[in-house]
Amino acid sequence: MEKKAVQTKSKINISGVISTDVEERSTTEKFDLLKFKIKVKRLSGKYDELVALVERKLYDPDVIAKDKKVAIEGEIRAYKNIEEVPGENKTLVYIFVKSIVTNENEEAEDINEYSIIGPITEIRQVRNTTDGTKVCEFNISVFSKYGNKYYIPCVSWGLNAETVTNCDKDTVVECKGRFQSRDYKKKYPDGQVVPKTFYEVAIKSIKKV
Repeated sequence: MEKKAVQTKSKINISGVISTDVEERSTTEKFDLLKFKIKVKRLSGKYDELVALVERKLYDPDVIAKDKKVAIEGEIRAYKNIEEVPGENKTLVYIFVKSIVTNENEEAEDINEYSIIGPITEIRQVRNTTDGTKVCEFNISVFSKYGNKYYIPCVSWGLNAETVTNCDKDTVVECKGRFQSRDYKKKYPDGQVVPKTFYEVAIKSIKKV
């Protein structure tokens, strides 16, 4: 029997403050893209600073500018850097902006909501925290409407981590969570230590489709 094609999904709604100037960005995408970062507050009070790429045709300097509070709808995508970028990994995970508007309510809490449907393609690591909580790092693959395939890194804890580890490869799942940044330091063979940022989806709920 022919295997049914998987209808994948990657959708993010996010609001926060643009924390950098806009700059040119070279990618493997078939678009003329600009890059900026958006700073989003967590419920804990900590912040995630996330990379966003937007097509030049959507660029409005009155909206996309440093210190502007904005609301974005789009997808999470990932691609391998064409050239080495200081502070970035070989694969950059980012928000592909489909729409962006000024957030008129300056007092509104930041939003960071992400949903994804796709097959689990790899379980990268399973470990336990010091208090015994299981943590699972894994990838889910999704397709853009142009057929490009992206591997989205995810992390889950506790019962959600148990669910992932009990799934076979290519099991299709539906997850909800938030997009987050995680700073770390990478040590090279020559002894050099370089600060880097890893981007991933923190899973809040997961179920098989």
